[in-house]
Amino acid sequence: MAVYVLDLLERGTIDMELNPKMPPHSIEAEQSALGAMILDKGAISDVVEIIESGDFYKEAHSEIFSAILRLYGRNEPVDIVTLSDELTRAGMLEAVGGIEYLSDLTSFGVLSTNARHYASIIEEKSMLRTLIRTSSEVLERGYENEGADTLLEFAEQRIFDISQKKNRMGLEPIREVLIK
Repeated sequence: MAVYVLDLLERGTIDMELNPKMPPHSIEAEQSALGAMILDKGAISDVVEIIESGDFYKEAHSEIFSAILRLYGRNEPVDIVTLSDELTRAGMLEAVGGIEYLSDLTSFGVLSTNARHYASIIEEKSMLRTLIRTSSEVLERGYENEGADTLLEFAEQRIFDISQKKNRMGLEPIREVLIK
C-alpha cells in the first residue's frame, strides 16, 4: 500500500521545510465542539448529526469524542469528572492531555448553541483532507501507468464515496431506531 503525502504530514514524518503546507484543520473548532458537548448534553446530538470520530484532525480529540459518545450511549452524564473517569478506564486520560486539558476545553468561551457550527467546520476540514488524500492516490496511480479508464473509474468512485458520506451523516440504521 502506498504512503501518501498527507499521511506523512499528519504523522509528522515530512520535513515542513520541504513541504510547508499543513493539512486543512481547525483545532479551535475541534476544541469548541468538544467543550460544547461537555457543557450541554443537547450539543452532543447536534454534533453527532454532522461528524464522527474519524473527522477530527487531532487524535486526542477523536479519543475524547469517542469517550463522550460512550457515556452518552449508556445514558450517563457527560461532564469533566465522568469523562475523565471514562478516559482513565480506557487508558487514555494522560494521552489526551489529562483532566487539565478537559477542563480547558470548557473554559475558553465555548457556546453550546454554536455546536452545530463548530461541527460543520470540522466536517469541511475533514472532507478537504479526504479530497487531498484521494487526489494523491489518483496522482500516484497515474504515475504507475494504470489504464486511463481504470484510473478514471477509481477517481469517480472515490469522489462519489466522499459525497455519499456527507449525505449519510445524520442518518441512522433502521435496526437501531427500532431497538430504541
